[in-house]
Amino acid sequence: MRTYIDMIFNPDSADPGEVLQEMKKIGLTPLFGVHDFMIAWEDEQEFRNKFRDVKDILRRLRVSYRLMTQEDMPEQKCPYM
Repeated sequence: MRTYIDMIFNPDSADPGEVLQEMKKIGLTPLFGVHDFMIAWEDEQEFRNKFRDVKDILRRLRVSYRLMTQEDMPEQKCPYM
């Protein structure tokens, strides 16, 4: 499974560079595009552990966030190619 994190900064939030460093420290994958980070996880306990760290960091840095979880999907080839 994958959970995507979209962050919302406000005037009281930490600098985005500081947020990036903190999230990378706990092993999150930064993304460029629609979402900001991704948590890859296999079971509920792994998700709980990783998300607890994310929640603590973003609370401390005063960053709001939104989560979206998707099942891993097998890659599909474009039918037109």
